[in-house]
Amino acid sequence: MIALTADWPLIARLGLALGVALVAFPAASLAAAAVHKAARKSAKVAVIDKTVVTFGAELARVAFLVCALILVLTLAGVQSTSVAAVLGAATLAIGLAMQATLANVAAGVLIFIFAYYRVGEFVEIVGKQGKVKLLSLFTTELETVQGLSIVLANAQIMAQPVTNFTRNIARRVDIDVTLDWDSDTHIATTVALEAIRPDPRLNDNTPPVAIIKTLSDKGPVLSVRMWASAADSAELGFDGAAKVHTALRAAGIKCTQSA
Repeated sequence: MIALTADWPLIARLGLALGVALVAFPAASLAAAAVHKAARKSAKVAVIDKTVVTFGAELARVAFLVCALILVLTLAGVQSTSVAAVLGAATLAIGLAMQATLANVAAGVLIFIFAYYRVGEFVEIVGKQGKVKLLSLFTTELETVQGLSIVLANAQIMAQPVTNFTRNIARRVDIDVTLDWDSDTHIATTVALEAIRPDPRLNDNTPPVAIIKTLSDKGPVLSVRMWASAADSAELGFDGAAKVHTALRAAGIKCTQSA
């Protein structure tokens, strides 16, 4: 084993440290990639949350790189106490120079700990809707229903409300229709309910209801409210609106617009 002492020429120590750095940093990246790959395989077997896998792999990558940096500094002849002092000073300097970046890291850790959302969940963040594709230390990546990829800074997310459409099992679907002033509201509510009730996607524990929600400038607003699973809610809303409109027209009830 090579013992580095103060008797070694400075250029020799630096050369050895440089050689180790050329090996250590790529090796650290490969080790982190191997950890990520192994974690993904374990997640498939043990049903581990994808968010834990991706976030843990990111932390492992950073830890490996820090260890590689400490090794290189030690081989360069820097004492361990000096390494700690250098790292402390560097952390302070970097922290002051990169406050915004470190704010993203802190926000990413908080998002992960408090589980505001997980990979695979459909959310609305900063006015953007999409499925969470990746949660890293710095950013969150969404995939929209149009197939677009949106990358948001974690610090920006922490300052805004987060709407999670997937977290709750059941979701209420509202269908609002504006009726003509001459329409019989009692008949309209009955017809709307009869059109919706046969749908098998409705929640058995919470039957649908139809009410006159408000009176608009164009007429009474009929609101049909029903509960379904989060997975079925979107399609039920589209199909339910078509069924209600068709049934009302068949009953001779005029619909001026959808509210």
